[in-house]
Amino acid sequence: MNKVKSIDIELLRNNHIESKHEVLITTDKDQDGFKFFPRSAIKPFQIIPLLLLAKKKQITFESEEIAIFGSSHSGQDIHVNLLTNIAKKYNINSDDIFCAPQRPMHVDTADQYKCWTDIKNDLKSNMPMDRLICGDVGFGKTELAIRTAYRYITNGKKVIVLAPTTILTEQLYKSFYDRLN
Repeated sequence: MNKVKSIDIELLRNNHIESKHEVLITTDKDQDGFKFFPRSAIKPFQIIPLLLLAKKKQITFESEEIAIFGSSHSGQDIHVNLLTNIAKKYNINSDDIFCAPQRPMHVDTADQYKCWTDIKNDLKSNMPMDRLICGDVGFGKTELAIRTAYRYITNGKKVIVLAPTTILTEQLYKSFYDRLN
């Protein structure tokens, strides 16, 4: 049985420790690997195919465009406006881009992904949405409701969330508040 190896890293700013990190090291050969979420650290590598394709098609990105493609952000106006301008510049339908604060390390289940795709299609329609989402505890129904509500509200529409009990209403209020605050 292999022991997971680690390195301790301290990041300094003005000779003061700004943050400490334990970096766990594993390979696909390790039997005792661990689940990890590379998140922001891997984003610069994720844009390499985009940059190679752009070069092949003789598209030149501005530095700020490359920076936003390869970074995380929290949906601040400056970032949303930049992405909106990029969408216009490259003729991308901005309705297909979801740009807002995201819960860290959240990975959709296959069912959640399909449901969110269906919801996005509903959002493109001119008809009011009439969708009931059912699933076991932990399926991610509240996450989908929050995303949907956020999309509607940021587009100047109104949202109502119904719950059958006071306890569930309070739980939903807390979830919405924590997620969107």
